[in-house]
Amino acid sequence: MTTLPADQTLFEILALHYIVVLKRDLFAFGKPKRKWIHVTWQAFSRSSRQEYGAADPGFTMRRKMEHLREEREQIRQLRNNLESRLKVILPDDIGAALMDGVVLCHLANHIRPRSVASIHVPSPAVPKLSMAKCRRNVENFLDACKKLGVSQERLCLPHHILEERGLVKVGVTVQALLELPTTKASQLSTA
Repeated sequence: MTTLPADQTLFEILALHYIVVLKRDLFAFGKPKRKWIHVTWQAFSRSSRQEYGAADPGFTMRRKMEHLREEREQIRQLRNNLESRLKVILPDDIGAALMDGVVLCHLANHIRPRSVASIHVPSPAVPKLSMAKCRRNVENFLDACKKLGVSQERLCLPHHILEERGLVKVGVTVQALLELPTTKASQLSTA
């Protein structure tokens, strides 16, 4: 069993090994780039890692796992909100189900009837909407959210829905829409 020197961590040992292998490979292919190797080693040194807050990789992994758990919970809450309000069962891939904007437009119309005047819906002949129609549905949903009183800070962006990469932000927007006071929505419908 190998013991580590007191002033070096396993991370530093592995980083040094990586640099040695890299240096060997660079010699094999011509003139080595010593300056780059020196800069790389500085990036792995103890003092620079402490500057960037990466002193405890276990802490970083725990934070990442907690973040993923919270994100998964927020997506589950988004699914529950949509399914309970619209009385539908969404597929497992909720991002793909929301991508065309149809479900979100129906939600806005459920909160306040006719808040989205036209919704492009897929037909049996053409089961998938074009990207232009999907974008129009998403923009109509976001416009309806603004008119109903969802604050700008809680609104997601169109690409969060269209690219299926911001489901947590979509969840924040849907939650804000559902939390709107009913009196505000009814006042807007009479205006």
